[in-house]
Amino acid sequence: MNMSDEIQMAPLKRAYLAALAARGREPADKAIQKYTNGARGQHSWRQVKEADVAKAIADLEQLTFKGDDGQAKTESRLQRMANAAYGRGERPKPACELDPVAIFERWNNPAPADRTK
Repeated sequence: MNMSDEIQMAPLKRAYLAALAARGREPADKAIQKYTNGARGQHSWRQVKEADVAKAIADLEQLTFKGDDGQAKTESRLQRMANAAYGRGERPKPACELDPVAIFERWNNPAPADRTK
């Protein structure tokens, strides 16, 4: 594959990854299997012939966005990735906000166990 092939295949890769995120590996592989001569797996999208790229993209987009369920699932996963990347939502405290003296005291002097029960 030369550079122009990589540029032409980028939309197919994006469509495959979107279908993978929305529906999982098995349905995404089945959607393009007829264009890959039966090849399956994470790089099977590379086996699609240039003449079939548009058809494969259409099938993958139909798989990804059929009904609201797939679109909502994709959007929620994208939102979770954005939250993780940009720090929105719940996250652990950064190490600079932790008090090392309090951690040391709590670790070395634990609260007594309540054995009255």
